[in-house]
Amino acid sequence: MAAEGTSLTPMSTLVLAYGFGHSGMMLSPIHLCLLVTRDYFRSSFSDVYRRIVPCVLAVLAYSIAAHIALKLLGI
Repeated sequence: MAAEGTSLTPMSTLVLAYGFGHSGMMLSPIHLCLLVTRDYFRSSFSDVYRRIVPCVLAVLAYSIAAHIALKLLGI
């Protein structure tokens, strides 16, 4: 996770990878929890995504901000 000659640190890279990995899982149309929830509440994918996307964007914004902060601190 730390490349020689770059300012990337293991913790800053881990925060970024976790945030984007979690967001990808939440937006995946084949994620079982999403499918079961959608069927239980009898809603469409567009209704579900309309509610999930703001939360996913918040997670992405936080992970990018944390990545930058940790990279600047050298952690």
